[in-house]
Amino acid sequence: MSDILQLAKKANNSRTIKEKVDILMKIEGNMRGELLKNNYIYLKQKEGEKAVKIMEDRLKELGYPLAFNDINTYTWYKDAFCAAFMLVFQEQFNWGEEEIVNVGKFALRYSSVMKLAFRYLVSIKLAYWAAPKLWHKNIDYGEVEGHEINETNKYLIFRFKNWGLNPLVCLYIKGYLIGLFNLIGKNKVRVEEMNCIFKEGPYHEYKISWE
Repeated sequence: MSDILQLAKKANNSRTIKEKVDILMKIEGNMRGELLKNNYIYLKQKEGEKAVKIMEDRLKELGYPLAFNDINTYTWYKDAFCAAFMLVFQEQFNWGEEEIVNVGKFALRYSSVMKLAFRYLVSIKLAYWAAPKLWHKNIDYGEVEGHEINETNKYLIFRFKNWGLNPLVCLYIKGYLIGLFNLIGKNKVRVEEMNCIFKEGPYHEYKISWE
C-alpha cells in the first residue's frame, strides 16, 4: 500500500477533525486554487455570507488558515484542504451526501480550466481518453485510469489509483464526475462508486452511466 493510502486510512480512523487534517496535510499532493475557491462560492450561495466567515475561522482554528480572498485560481494548494472543507461542511452546516456531491458538481462545472479543456471534447469517447490527462490540470498526484467504456450500454469506468483523502471526498469526486459529463452535454448522469480504499478496495473505482 502506498504512503498516500496509508495516511488517508490513518486519518479516517482518527477521532477529531484536527487529527484527521493534520495527518492528511502530510500527503504530498496538491490541487488548483480554483476548486477551493469554487467550494467557498458554493457555500456562500447555499448558506450565506456569514458561512464563509465560519469556514475561514474554523480552518484557522485547525491550524491551516485559508481565506477566500487569499486563494489564487491557478496556484497549487495542499489537496488535504479539500478534505478539510468537506469535514467542516459536515461539522458546521450538517451537510449530508447530497450537499457534498453538489459541491463537487459545482466546483467542476464552474472551473475555467476544465471548461477550456472540454471545449473541444464533443463525444463521450474523447472525454474517456482525455479525462486521465485532464485530471492533472487540477490535481497534481495520483493516476486516473480509463478501465472500460461501453457506448452501447452507455457507461464507462474510471479507476483512481494512488490517491485518496476521506470518504467525504469520495462523494465530492462523485459530483466532480457528474459535473465533468455535464460539460459535454450529458445532463442525466449517474455515478456509482464500485470500489473504495476506505471499504478495503485496492483503489477508487467509479461507474458513470448516462442517458
